Amino acid sequence: MKQKTYRLLKRVSKEGELPLNEAMLLCARKINGHKDLYPLALLVESGYLGLTYNITPPENAEEMREFVMARYFYMNLLPRDGDGTVTYEGMKMNGANFAESEKVFVKAKGFLYLADVQNRRNERIISYIIGFLSALTVVILSEKFVLNTDFFEVLRGTKK
Repeated sequence: MKQKTYRLLKRVSKEGELPLNEAMLLCARKINGHKDLYPLALLVESGYLGLTYNITPPENAEEMREFVMARYFYMNLLPRDGDGTVTYEGMKMNGANFAESEKVFVKAKGFLYLADVQNRRNERIISYIIGFLSALTVVILSEKFVLNTDFFEVLRGTKK
């Protein structure tokens, strides 16, 4: 998982839930198009995050749910016409801006992923500590027992 996506998942997990518009702004500092909102759409579609709003893709677009979701998210950031319609690259959306009232929350898969990442990090730290202590023990024991034997003194030429 990329750093931006991981940060978003971690932030939503820490807060419990976030307003959708705040989660969208966490995806990118400056949103230039629907492509900046793919991390959020992928997290929702993969089951790491949940959304309190059901986005139904148009007919014949069931296989492109992430694409449609990213576009709907972006369309909520665009200004509306006088009748409340937003048009973006051939897609129209009517009605109120759902980004202000809807929430994003962490699902079980998201919590399990974050717990797994934390466990792997802890295991790595413990492995480094054990490796360091093992190396230190070998150095101390070799200095104390191995290097002080007569055999090594003969090899060094100090004892005859």
